Amino acid sequence: MVNQKTFLVTEYYANCEPPVERETKIKATSAVEAIRKVEHWKYAENFTHTVWENFNTDRKSEAYTQDGNGMSGCHAIILNET
Repeated sequence: MVNQKTFLVTEYYANCEPPVERETKIKATSAVEAIRKVEHWKYAENFTHTVWENFNTDRKSEAYTQDGNGMSGCHAIILNET
């Protein structure tokens, strides 16, 4: 079995009224996989990081993506290492 970790995934949608923000805990092997487990973000392709202290070139502990105009986005950060 692959070693899954728990990620806090935060989605935001600023292009609706009122704006929506939701947090979910998701089990995954990487931050990118955690984001892609969210239905709206399952086809996301471009990822970056937002927390310099957690920078990881393979996006395993933290990742961020957004739509083309930046009005919606999704961020995942690891909650534990065990």
